[in-house]
Amino acid sequence: SGRWTPIGNGKQAFSGHFDGQGHTISGLTMNGAEDYCGLFGKIKGGSVQDVIIQECDIAQRQYVGAIAGMITDASLSGCSTVGGKVNGSSMVGGIVGCMTGKSKVDGCENAAVNRSMLNNIGGIAGYIKDAGVVFDCCNQGDISGKENVGGLVGASGLKSNISIQNCYNKGTVTASVAGEGAALLGRTSQIAPLAYCYYDESCSERAFIAGDAANITQISAIDENGKLLTPIKLAEKSYDEVTIAL
Repeated sequence: SGRWTPIGNGKQAFSGHFDGQGHTISGLTMNGAEDYCGLFGKIKGGSVQDVIIQECDIAQRQYVGAIAGMITDASLSGCSTVGGKVNGSSMVGGIVGCMTGKSKVDGCENAAVNRSMLNNIGGIAGYIKDAGVVFDCCNQGDISGKENVGGLVGASGLKSNISIQNCYNKGTVTASVAGEGAALLGRTSQIAPLAYCYYDESCSERAFIAGDAANITQISAIDENGKLLTPIKLAEKSYDEVTIAL
C-alpha cells in the first residue's frame, strides 16, 4: 500500500537486470505531476523480464508506463500489465512510455486502460525516438488521447528507425482529434516496418495514420469471430490472407 517510488529516474537510471520470475505486483499506485513513472522510472543499458503488474493506478505527467517510464538501450521481455489504468499527459504506454536508443520490447502484453491528455500514447509504447523494436506483443486495453494514439505504439520520431513485428491489438483506440487514432501505429514520419501485425476490426478504422507504406507486410484485420479478413488494402496495396494462431 502507499505511493510507489520508481526505481531509477531521469537523473540516475537503473542499469542492472531485474528478473521478476513471473511474480505479480498488485496495486502499484503513483498519482501526481511527475515524469519518469512506472515500476521503473528510467532504465539505461539494463533489462527487465517476467514481471506482472496487476490493477495499477498510475496518473502522472510524461514518460509514463506500468513497467518503465523510459528505456534507453534497454530491453523489456515477458512483462504484462493486467487491469488498472495508466494515465499521463504525453508519452504514455501500457508497458513503457518512451523508448530511445536501441531498445526492445519483446513478448509483452498490456490489458490496462491507457489515457493521455495530449499525445503520443500506445498500448505497448507511447513513443519511440530512435531504433526501437516491438516484437511479439499484444494490447488488449482501451487506448485514448488527443493525438498520435496507437493500439501498439503512439508515434515514432522524425529520424527513427523502428520495427513492429508479430503483434496484435484488440483494444479500442479513441482520439479526441478526428483522424489521429490508429489500430497499430499512431504516427510515423519515417519508414516504419510493420510486419505480420493484426488488429480487431472494431478497434479502429485504420491500421496506421501516416508514414511510408513501402515496408508494410501482412497487416490484416480480424472480425469479431476471430476470422481474418482478406484482403485488406493499405495505401493502395492489397495483401492476401495469412494464417494466425489466436
